[in-house]
Amino acid sequence: MAISEKISKIIWGQCAAKCCICKKDLIKKNEKNHKKIVLIGEIAHIVAAKPAGPRGDSKLTQEERDSIDNLMLLCSDHHKEIDDSPDDYSIEYLIEIKNKHLKWIENKFSQPKPWKLRFSIFFYLNIPRLSEQAARLNHKVDLEYFDKNSSLHSLGYELNYLMISFENTLKNIELNAIPLDDLILHESIVGRLVSFDQKRFRTKNINVDMVDEVALMNTQFSGNWEKDPHIYTKINSFKIIMAINPRWITTTTAFVHFRPSSGHATFSGLGIITSVDYINSIITVTPFAIGLFDWMQALFSNMGNYEQA
Repeated sequence: MAISEKISKIIWGQCAAKCCICKKDLIKKNEKNHKKIVLIGEIAHIVAAKPAGPRGDSKLTQEERDSIDNLMLLCSDHHKEIDDSPDDYSIEYLIEIKNKHLKWIENKFSQPKPWKLRFSIFFYLNIPRLSEQAARLNHKVDLEYFDKNSSLHSLGYELNYLMISFENTLKNIELNAIPLDDLILHESIVGRLVSFDQKRFRTKNINVDMVDEVALMNTQFSGNWEKDPHIYTKINSFKIIMAINPRWITTTTAFVHFRPSSGHATFSGLGIITSVDYINSIITVTPFAIGLFDWMQALFSNMGNYEQA
């Protein structure tokens, strides 16, 4: 029985594509084609796959030998070293090494950073999720101009007041998020806030008529990304997918940005990781807010930080 593709991808994600011993990065770019990546790590057994192998004298079944708990990610040098010297690398010692590595990943990588609103225009506002996030931080959003039975696009002039309300909210609450480009895959990233500035996305299936209120309010999501409206980008070998509910798209201008003729657009925003699919190499993110990066606001913010330093 060989290690399944599913378990293999989980181990790569669990160990953050780094050797559990030397921390060497085990993903590199193809030297001839930098758009492709090469996996140079090896999945190693703690208790050997076969009884005659290193540390193989065990009552574990074959299924248990090929399970997540009995596997770790190593560079080729350390894989050879632990199997050539089983007396130096006992089962208990390798389990300790793996556990320390997982703890190291959790402490060192994907650390959230303070997030500040740097939008000049809101393109997308997930009202329920943003309101929930604000409530967790003991901040109540003024929803006087929000109609739960209408799309944002249909609110007309009152949408301006609603956007101002959320702008003030996002400026007055303290949020910490992991920058999308700093994201390191491991088990604890689900439920984490992520941010992105000036990130290039492909847009797909956002074809609903912006004046068809019934269609805007009744968009159904099936989990089939060949049909569901979404935007996506890539981080290493993983596709980052954000489902876009047309109900939360703000203006006609916003609709144009979500349906560019080129098929791609640049966005800034905030969202939360909802799932990691190691089999299909997909991370899903529920977007809270998406907008257009405000260069002047960012400039003055950086100047303020410089003066304080």
